[in-house]
Amino acid sequence: MSTDTLVRFSAVAAIVGGALRVADGLFVASAASQIQDLTYFFTDLMILFGMCGIYLTRSHRLGLAGLLGFGLSFLGWPGYVRKLWRGSY
Repeated sequence: MSTDTLVRFSAVAAIVGGALRVADGLFVASAASQIQDLTYFFTDLMILFGMCGIYLTRSHRLGLAGLLGFGLSFLGWPGYVRKLWRGSY
């Protein structure tokens, strides 16, 4: 798979993740807890794929600092979201 294809897929994933983030707040409030967890997981997964595409397009300019920042944000995002889900933040 070429780099251009990966960037396009990650752009679509970022758009879908952002749209789902809005939709989660509007429609999921009345759903069961298991459905909420599944939709939040899918939303966050799409946002993480979108972050990969952003880094992929700019990795040659960001250097080591960009790699470290991307790695920390990529690893930290699920932990932050988990705290928000559990209400402990």
